[in-house]
Amino acid sequence: GDGINDEFGIYAEGVKKFDLRIYDRWGENVFATEDVKAAWNGTINGNELQPAVYVFDVFIIFKDNQTLKHRGSITLVK
Repeated sequence: GDGINDEFGIYAEGVKKFDLRIYDRWGENVFATEDVKAAWNGTINGNELQPAVYVFDVFIIFKDNQTLKHRGSITLVK
């Protein structure tokens, strides 16, 4: 809420296809988008989530047909 690191997003250019999904520790999907400009603000259905570690999967196909598939983690703090 201080304007610093309030959202998590992937920054990429030259994207043909984009898929970002974020999961809680039980594997429940808390965020999904196919919009490369979208970002997650630590909520689900408008409700703030508890501080925890969340896992993300991102899959990108670039305009030159190169692909990127990556899994990582996000630590949500308040």
